Amino acid sequence: MFADSRSGIHQRVRRASPYAIVCAALAGAVSSAPTVAGAVEPNIAGMPEERSYSDEVRFRIGFDTSAGALLGGGDIGYGFALRIRTGVQMGRYFAITVQNTTFVLVDPSRVHFPSEVGVLLEHGMMFHVTPIDAVDLGIGASLDFAQTRSARAPDGTEAAPADRLLFALTARVALNLGKTNPATGRRVAFTFGLQPHIVFAPLGPAVVVTAGPGAEWY
Repeated sequence: MFADSRSGIHQRVRRASPYAIVCAALAGAVSSAPTVAGAVEPNIAGMPEERSYSDEVRFRIGFDTSAGALLGGGDIGYGFALRIRTGVQMGRYFAITVQNTTFVLVDPSRVHFPSEVGVLLEHGMMFHVTPIDAVDLGIGASLDFAQTRSARAPDGTEAAPADRLLFALTARVALNLGKTNPATGRRVAFTFGLQPHIVFAPLGPAVVVTAGPGAEWY
């Protein structure tokens, strides 16, 4: 009798074992799913999000005041300049700006190219590269308007006033000291720039070299 009971129990265990194994496996998978999700989800939420500005295009503006010299015809004239730049910043590294400059000669009668120049208005476009936040490099072309006045020419005769449109090449090297907004990527900097400017005139090329402080929002 006891042998029959033990035999029946063993048969029921053998019949129930596959079902019990499947149920236990499903129950284990369901119960462990929230634990895995709960363990992974906080790590993902806690990871710092790295934002890329490589595709962002935003407005850029800057200005600088500088002093320098115009060299041409074997003589030198001294003056000062005011520049304003507006354009677009394309991500972290590239930009295109339109630059307008007013360069005024303090003593234009000393300059042989042309000897009567008083004000040089530069209207140009520049392509900028910012390899690091602290350095800005630019190169471009310009159409300059030379506003002239009567002055004494090198041979002692009076030079008649005249206005000219002149083609020029320009470049800019600037040191930018500022900070970057981590939320937007926009940079604000105090700048100190050096800008050579080559003007192609009827009497031969002349170089305007100026340097001075300014500011940039990009």
